[in-house]
Amino acid sequence: MGDGAKRTGNPATDFSLALLRAFVRNGVRDIVVSPGSRSQALALVAAELERSGSSR
Repeated sequence: MGDGAKRTGNPATDFSLALLRAFVRNGVRDIVVSPGSRSQALALVAAELERSGSSR
């Protein structure tokens, strides 16, 4: 993950973090995630980005 992100030890979370941070770096500000167990990591990272003010 070349964006300076810390690895969490969870591959799904690491991937979600890298993916959503790349989206934000490229101008994406609105993130919508459908609920479900397979999207949990994506939803948690999206929620954290919203709390930090990076997205909504």
